[in-house]
Formats: sequence, structure tokens, C-alpha cells
Amino acid sequence: MTDSLASRASKGTATLDELTDREPIGDPPEYLSEFAKEKWRGLVKQLDRLGTADCSLRTSLENLCRDLEIADLADRSLITEGIRIVVEGPRGRDMSITNPAAAVLSAARTRIQTALNGLGLTVASQAKIKPKAAGEKTEDPFEKYD
Repeated sequence: MTDSLASRASKGTATLDELTDREPIGDPPEYLSEFAKEKWRGLVKQLDRLGTADCSLRTSLENLCRDLEIADLADRSLITEGIRIVVEGPRGRDMSITNPAAAVLSAARTRIQTALNGLGLTVASQAKIKPKAAGEKTEDPFEKYD
């Protein structure tokens, strides 16, 4: 009977190559909107080209796709309603306020930029990534102790 990778990793008998093999990201979650699924597929293609696509990125990718949709919806609201909107004030009088979509868009853009940096999808973050080439052996710093 062979031990699972997780079991061998906990015992310290798994090789570094086994621990760093990449599993595919896979398809987008079913519950994402079509807009978010489209973004998912495009981002996965970019990650594949960089050689960094890995199933461990699924949660970050899902959050990024949702934030891209939130930003799109907020941007559409600003385009149709404008930066200032009129609402009923506390005494029943109309008052002009900043469209709440402006704050939503700003927050979503901040999260998007952070996610893009974290996934290595900006020029600055790509300069820091050196993906493992296909078939390339990863140096095991603990090999000398075997």
C-alpha cells in the first residue's frame, strides 16, 4: 500500500518535485455569473502563458472575477446615473449626494490591483516570478540530509 502525497509530506518523505507539481485550475465555479466566468477563462489563459496556473489560485481567481464584475456594475451605474445623484433628504427635500457606486468602484479597483499583483499579472509582479519549466528539476535543499 502506498502512502498518499499528504501522508508522505507530513512524514518528510515526499520529494520537492512532488510537492511543487501544478494541478490545473480547472473550470470556473458554476455559481459565478457569465461575466465572471468569461473573465475567469481569460485570466486562466494568462496564467497558463506565464506558467503559474495552479489549482491553489482558485480562491484568489474567484475573488478577482467577482471584483471585476462589481467594478463593471459600479462603472455602469456611474455612466448612467452620474457621479452625483439626487435622493430624498431627512425632511423630505431633495438633496444631491455622491453616487455610492463611486466608492464601490474605488474599493473594487483597489482589490483588483492587489489581486493582479498577487497572481503575477502586472508587469512589476511578473518580473519577480520565475516559473518552473516543464520537466525542470527543482533543487531540493534538504536532499543533502538524506
